Amino acid sequence: MSKTIEKKQFTLQGRDWAKTVGIGIAVAALTALWELYEASGSINSMSWDDVIKAVFAAAIAYLGKNFLEKSKVVTVEELPKK
Repeated sequence: MSKTIEKKQFTLQGRDWAKTVGIGIAVAALTALWELYEASGSINSMSWDDVIKAVFAAAIAYLGKNFLEKSKVVTVEELPKK
């Protein structure tokens, strides 16, 4: 059994939005850890604005990449069972 996935240029699908949320969470965590390291472990002196800016920049970049990606059709075939 095979499954065909069609991706048209200038469109976004549900999985694009779901992956964007995941990327946003990962970037937020990594940026917050870096800011915490730079603030010598003090949460009060962290720059939360930088964390938020990094999350939005990563989300916009990922959505932009997927939005501008050329059209493609991918066929996924199931591997035979042994």
